[in-house]
Amino acid sequence: GYATHVLDVWVHQRVGPSNTSHICLAKNYKLPCPLCDLQREMRTDGGYSEDDIKALQPKRRTLYNVVVLDTEQEENKGVQIWEVSFHFMEKHLAQLAKNPRGGGFVPFQDPDTGKSISWTIEPKGGFNKEYVGHRFVDRDSEVTDEQLDEAFTLDEIIHIPEYEELQKVAKMVRGGLCETDGEEEEEPEEKPKSRKEKEQPKRRKPEPEPE
Repeated sequence: GYATHVLDVWVHQRVGPSNTSHICLAKNYKLPCPLCDLQREMRTDGGYSEDDIKALQPKRRTLYNVVVLDTEQEENKGVQIWEVSFHFMEKHLAQLAKNPRGGGFVPFQDPDTGKSISWTIEPKGGFNKEYVGHRFVDRDSEVTDEQLDEAFTLDEIIHIPEYEELQKVAKMVRGGLCETDGEEEEEPEEKPKSRKEKEQPKRRKPEPEPE
């Protein structure tokens, strides 16, 4: 493989009785996906609301290794994992990184010569919010060897389900246990999790849905 700054995956979010998320086998690996199959069947069969059908749509999510510089307390947590909608972050970074002079790509993720990333979160009414003002800013210091050692191998921390596993989830959803809703662009981001928090998980209240 090769090093990259992001893990870009498609996920069926908040499905089934446990409101859990599952990697989409079809979108990520071009394999049969029971949840995608169920969504197509629900569209064909009728009798299901548009919200129920829409809830099974896989969402494009991105995971990053980040060091949060907002406060000293956050910075002291070291490297954390941050999950967020592709449309809130990576979509903007890809545009920012295009070099307008002669083409090419601004290596903002480079440990030695890269940039920090700054943005603003603005409320849109209710629980909805919008990410705006994305920009690259000069770093006060280089990424340290210690931080690089702390970084997670992101593709090793996700669970790729077996077909049979998603079959069971699809059966429960068809049985009326699906409690998901919302559009991809309006999803909340996950708060960053440090390695300590990842290794010693605690139950946390989910963030309110913005939709």
